[in-house]
Amino acid sequence: MLILLSVLLVAIWLAATLATGLKTSVVEYANSSCAAPAVTVSFTSAFMCTPQMNHYNPVCVKNAAGYSVSDCTNYNRGGWDDFDIANNAFNGYSFLGVEQYVQGRCGSFDSIASAKLYRLDENCYSNAAGTESHQLTLGHSATITTFSDGMCGNVATTTTVRQAAMGASRASFCVDELTAYFGGSRPNLTVVAIYDESTCSSSPSQLKFSQDFVCKSPTNAPCQSQGSSHFSVSSCASDFLGYATTVFGWNTPYLIVEDFPNPWCNDVEFVTIYTADGSCHSNADDSTSFRVTINTADGTATVTTYSDPACNFVASDTYLDSQTLSTSPCLSRGGCEYWFGCGRRYVLGGLSGPPTVGKKTALVLYEDSWCAVTPVVLVISNTFQCTSPAAPVCDTLFNGPNTVYQTRECIDSVDTYVSSKFQSTPYLIAEYYANGTNCQVQTNVTMYAADGKCHLSIYDGTYFTITQRSDGAVIASNYPTPLCKDTDAVVYVLDYWNVNTGTCMGDRIFRTSQMPLATNVSTPATTTPPPSTWTPTPTPTPTPTQVTEVPVEDDIEARLNIMFPAWLWDPLPPQAFVNDGRRHHRSPSHRRP
Repeated sequence: MLILLSVLLVAIWLAATLATGLKTSVVEYANSSCAAPAVTVSFTSAFMCTPQMNHYNPVCVKNAAGYSVSDCTNYNRGGWDDFDIANNAFNGYSFLGVEQYVQGRCGSFDSIASAKLYRLDENCYSNAAGTESHQLTLGHSATITTFSDGMCGNVATTTTVRQAAMGASRASFCVDELTAYFGGSRPNLTVVAIYDESTCSSSPSQLKFSQDFVCKSPTNAPCQSQGSSHFSVSSCASDFLGYATTVFGWNTPYLIVEDFPNPWCNDVEFVTIYTADGSCHSNADDSTSFRVTINTADGTATVTTYSDPACNFVASDTYLDSQTLSTSPCLSRGGCEYWFGCGRRYVLGGLSGPPTVGKKTALVLYEDSWCAVTPVVLVISNTFQCTSPAAPVCDTLFNGPNTVYQTRECIDSVDTYVSSKFQSTPYLIAEYYANGTNCQVQTNVTMYAADGKCHLSIYDGTYFTITQRSDGAVIASNYPTPLCKDTDAVVYVLDYWNVNTGTCMGDRIFRTSQMPLATNVSTPATTTPPPSTWTPTPTPTPTPTQVTEVPVEDDIEARLNIMFPAWLWDPLPPQAFVNDGRRHHRSPSHRRP
């Protein structure tokens, strides 16, 4: 019994050691200088490995049929190791990495047993010893054939790598008992442009992209017949967004449909781009058709496919709302051959500008009429169309008796833009997400000046200050006048465990930049139990904030908007705090800042 237990413990230790310990790396070259690109790079688990004296100037060893460099390193999924051996070996040249795992733990990052990286072409390569060889067959999938001789004559094994395996390890998934990834330069997409006329000189009705392991389309391919009534041009492209902009221009609307072999929308497999002119277009198969219509008034689109070439018999009808088109979320799709599901994403382009994916609208609100000092509020949002004005404009925005000013811009980098506006001024960040998405589909991000100074609230004409307590909690105080007297304050506390933790609270996540710490926050004392509901005092303008009653642990409590739109506050006069679902008692001194 003890012997069996000892053997079992050794086996468990051995599996863990081989999977997570140092691995022997062997880089094989066809040249005597062991210069990139390598033929293969392998990482294998072993009891012992011998490191190079100098990892960055290793010894190149001559073998019977080639040259090699061996070393000892930690390997991490996706081709990363302690000394960047893989990237240095290929030096930007395209390669395919294939990872194998400890039995029963396929896809687990800590259970990689071995990895082999292949130069991404279809040549026959012998190993350095001349005893074995391999050859890749590349298309939409890749087949790795190994041979028991050095001349690719006697087949030993074949392994097929599908697109679904590419990048699967990032989500701890495994496909066909392996994971794979591209390294170096990613292979170009194969693209086919479909035209309704024989010269292929007008805008195409459709673009079809495929991520293959190699693009074999010839350069400057001619316009050729595609079916009985269509024509096409094939080519290679590194970027489908840029290619679409070049082909369609900025004033021809089109819809991009990206299909992914996984539910998290990584590593696109197919892209179809439809002209969105509302007309009927037959497909290249001459037996089906489609119509794509965009409603610019409400920011929606409809994709209708038909089972005939004349758009008579509807096969499917897909309605895309403005939120889907403005945020381009990852959506699940049917007809997937992979057990873990597939993803789809929609993007619009050609609306007087390039595709707006990655672009966002910035609305900046100021207290000064030049829109030059630090803003009070900055809102970053996803919009149906995103176009910057020809020149900066500082508009006046009236809010009751007070006046604030605004600018709008279309931006690429949120971090860079926000930093340029707030500079050294700290700010509170509220990230808003689509309802019911568990903070996965972001709709906008709002930043509030949080320097502890008295600022005008653009929402109701009151004033506010925001600071951060030493324990990390955020304190926002609301005042009726620009004097911001402590005796007039209504104080809101956002608990520290809900700040900078990524906690999703009612479709919102709260973060901060560097904020000043509140040393003392004065609040009026009260021993009066709070009422079950709270109604704000109405004012002529603007419209009083709507009060929403939500059941919580103590019957019904009012949740209201005062400073921050869509924030759900749980008031405890003269304080309020965000309810995170934890059970709290109601002592008068409970949760004072």
